[in-house]
This record gives sequence, C-alpha cells and structure tokens, in this order.
Amino acid sequence: MLACGCGRVNYDAAARDGGSALLDAPPAVDAMPFDADGNFDAGARDAAPSLDAFVPIDAGSARARICADAIACLDFETPFAPSLTVLRLGGSDAPTRDTLRPFRGSALHLRASSATSTASGLVQPVPGAVFAAGTVYVSAWVRVEREEIPAYVVLIEISNSGSSDPFAKVSLDHNVGDQLSLYTPTDYMRRPGDFPTATWVCIEMTIRPDPVGTFARASVDGRALMATDPLDPGLLRSVYITTVSQSGTHDVWFDDVYIGTREVGCLPE
Repeated sequence: MLACGCGRVNYDAAARDGGSALLDAPPAVDAMPFDADGNFDAGARDAAPSLDAFVPIDAGSARARICADAIACLDFETPFAPSLTVLRLGGSDAPTRDTLRPFRGSALHLRASSATSTASGLVQPVPGAVFAAGTVYVSAWVRVEREEIPAYVVLIEISNSGSSDPFAKVSLDHNVGDQLSLYTPTDYMRRPGDFPTATWVCIEMTIRPDPVGTFARASVDGRALMATDPLDPGLLRSVYITTVSQSGTHDVWFDDVYIGTREVGCLPE
C-alpha cells in the first residue's frame, strides 16, 4: 500500500470521518467551501473558521475592474484630479472635500448660495469621439439637502462649455417638490416625489447621441425618465457635476462618480 500525505479533501484532521490522523489531511488543506458536517457554520467537526466562511466577491476588485477603462472614477478620497475644472459662478462657494457627511470615506461638497443664479461644481472633459461613437453613462451617489427656497438643482449636466448654444445639453435635476427632472433641448420632464432629500440616493444618467434622435435617461434609485431629442453629438464635450441655485442656499454632496461607456450602476465600495 502506498501512503501519500495528500489526505482526503473536505475532511478535518483526526475528525470523526472513519480515518486515522495519519491518513487525514491537515486542516490547512481542508479548504472546500462546505463544512465537514455539511453546514455553513464553524462547528466541532469543521475546519478552521477562516476556511469555513463563504467568501463574497471582492468589491474592491470589482471596482478596480469597472474603473480600469472608465473615463473617470471619482471617489474624492484625494485632492481633485488635474483633469477636473473647478466651476464657481456668481459668488458660490468653492467645491470642497468633506469627511463629515460622506457616503463613505470623503465626499464632494457643493454649496450654491446667493440671491441670484450661482453654480458650484467640477467639470470632467470627455473626448468628442466618445460621444460620436456610442453611449455614455454617468452614475453617482448624491445627497441633496432640502432647499431654503424651492428651486431646481442641476446635478449632472452633459454639454459643451465652448458651445454658443447654452441649451444644447442634457441634465438630471432635482426640482421643486422633490421632482426628478430630465432636461433636453426640446423637453423638460418631471416626476413629483421621486427624488428624496436629506438621504443618499443612487443617480444614473445615460445619453446616446444621435442627430436624428438622441436617447437620454435619468434615474434615481431605479425610478427613471426617458426622452429622445435631435441633439448633435458634436455639441457634447463635458460632464458637469454641479449644484445651481436660482435663489437661496443649496447643499449637495457627491460620492463615487463614474463616467464611462459601460452601464455599471452606482459603484460598489
């Protein structure tokens, strides 16, 4: 009889499995995902708890794969990337990194406060060829505080800062009455009550430019508005992450912003 030291997979060393300690494998190689007694627990007949536990998909690795080919993945854990342009109009506060009220880690805090129209935010350039080639997706975790004076808050805008047409854009807005709003050059769709304030929500935006019928979609936690509009892809060059105030004070937080050509939803941790 040839005695090898490989042991028998899925049996603990010297456990009540009908064998001897000499023929049983050491616990270190008893690494099947099931327990020795068939349960998902750390019982007396089980291997070491570290080997018994169900191992979920590594969210960090999933996030790294998602961001590998993204146009931008912004978690705001470090100073703003050089590719981002700071937007500050009409006396609004400069964008800041905030560790007091993040979705996780630190978040982007934007405040627009004025009696007239102001804006605060960051601008991410996107190559025109990307818009011309297909669909662009934007997602983020966002928290909108209730406004002092009811007004709309532009959150994600896809447009071109160099365009002479200020209405050649698509935007996802929070509007009066907690309305989710989708703006296109020929329409402004609103759904009351679909945009809760003072809590973190997942917002997503999709745009597939086409001179005949550009498709646009905006959603908050899965509740969506969709539209088509004859918007020239050549007019789109940037993604704005903003808060815009027509009056009063608006505080908005963003975290884990994704901009890319794949539909990935809001980023995992």
